[in-house]
Parts: sequence; C-alpha cells; structure tokens
Amino acid sequence: MQLGDWSGLIVPIQVCTWGGCAVLPRYVGQVRKINVCNRPMAVKSFWETFQPRDCNYNFALGWGGGAGAWWGNSWLGRYCGAQCTALNYGMTQFLQNIQGEGRLVRAYPRCNADIGSTVTIFGIDDNGNPLHTRDADDNYSDGIVLTLAKPFVSTSVFVRRIDRIIKDETQCIVDVYGYDATNDVLETIGHYEPSELVPEYTRVQIQTGCNNSCNGVKSVMALVKLRFVPVVADTDFVILNNTSALKAIIQSNAYSEEGNLDAADQFEQKAIRILNRQLSDDFPLSEIPTQIATFSNTGIGSQRVW
Repeated sequence: MQLGDWSGLIVPIQVCTWGGCAVLPRYVGQVRKINVCNRPMAVKSFWETFQPRDCNYNFALGWGGGAGAWWGNSWLGRYCGAQCTALNYGMTQFLQNIQGEGRLVRAYPRCNADIGSTVTIFGIDDNGNPLHTRDADDNYSDGIVLTLAKPFVSTSVFVRRIDRIIKDETQCIVDVYGYDATNDVLETIGHYEPSELVPEYTRVQIQTGCNNSCNGVKSVMALVKLRFVPVVADTDFVILNNTSALKAIIQSNAYSEEGNLDAADQFEQKAIRILNRQLSDDFPLSEIPTQIATFSNTGIGSQRVW
C-alpha cells in the first residue's frame, strides 16, 4: 500500500466537520483532494503554517497597477490573506475534545459482552490536575480507568481536556461522550471500534476564508487514500484483493527475512508490475480528465491534465 496509489486505495468519502476540523475515519490514511460546497480546496500539510512569509516585499514595489492592486489581485494577496485551504493537522484520537468546563466523561458499551472491559482517559481535570486512579492499596496511576457497565460508566470528576485514550479489545463499538451536567447534553468524543486499542485518526482543519457561500460548513467531500488496518474480525476487509500481487509481496518479505535482498527486490518489483497492470486496466489513459482553456476566443489556449 505504501508503494503506490493502487486501484481500490483511492476512494471518495463524505465526513462531518467538528469545530472547524474534519476528523477522518480510522481506515483513512492521506487526503488527496477536498471539496467544500462543491469547490475544491488546496490540501496542505501543517508545515505550511511554519513557513516564512514576507507579505510586504512585493507589496512595497507596487506591481500590477499599484500596491493596492498587487495586494488584492495577485498570488501574494491570496497567500498572505484569507485562504480556502485544508491543513493536514496530523493525528488525533477523538472527533472533538472536551467542549468546556463542567464536563464528565461517559463511556457506553453497545453490547453486554463488553461489560467489564475498560477505557482509560488521560488528561487534566477542571482544576488543571492530571487525571489519575487510586486503587484499593492507595496507590495512584495515570489516567482514569472506566470499567464498562450498562447503560454507561462515568468519571467521578469533571474533565477539562483529554490528551489520549486507550481501550481494551471489545466485541462491539464503544461510544465515548462528554456530558454537560449543567445543560444535560451529551457531546460526542469518539466511537471506537472493537479492535481499536490506541485510536488514531487523520485530522484536517478546514479554512474557508475565501468561500462564504456555505455559511457554516457541516460536511465535506474528500478523496482519500486508505491506510492499512489489521484484520482481526471476520467483518474486517482486505483492501488490496489482488491475490497475485499479495503472493509476490509475501514472497518478497520471506526472502528479505532470509537476507536474500536481491530476490526480495525482484518479487517486490513483480508485485508493483502486477498492480500497475491492474491500475492501467481499471483507469486507462484514455479516461484521464482534461481541461482545455482558450484566451479571448483566439484559438490560443492551454491544456491541463490531472
């Protein structure tokens, strides 16, 4: 899966935004494209926000009909001003964190078989102290351990922020919420699948400064590359189902463990050739979309292929 964007690895999905961020499902690895209100957004990594920017250099030169025109209409204005971008903000463990003071954390098991399993919450309480658990011998350990019970189990203290979550392997999904005791409202934190022990999700911050037509974005369309999720349950699926390629890469791994690197490379290249043939068959070059633009009906134009 790391060697290419093979057939079946790139799929479109629709996801909701939480607090201006889209937290993508467990099976999503990288984001290739994002559309908001049917408009494409530039997808950038979090390194973008740490790059040096000189917003006054060309502005002072006054190119393009004066400084104001240059600032407002050029790439510089778009670069240093409001942008319509999706910033990849790395990984997170929840759809959204605690939403304010006075929140308990509740965990709901979906089936009785998971009663007695645990979910451990790490973070700080409303006083800024680390969350901890005290056992019967008066010993303290990091985090609050929630032992699942019906209908739910709750923390005994208010939680201001969650830093991380770990859980036991379960048979059904476990739902975790922040409970606003004042307003009697449940606020979603996460819905954790049975085989998730240390949850991890790709998070993208949606910046719509150049697009006000949505008036409060609730969902986005994303073209994503799937990531490897270990197969545990019978209902889990194998993403790459090309058995010839799988056989070749398994042979490559076997030779690599034996120290026969030449044979390992040969079988790895064989797997790549097989997947490339499948990719060209599923998406022939004749179906690659193109965009043709002309300049003022002169017949002079440009062609873009992506």
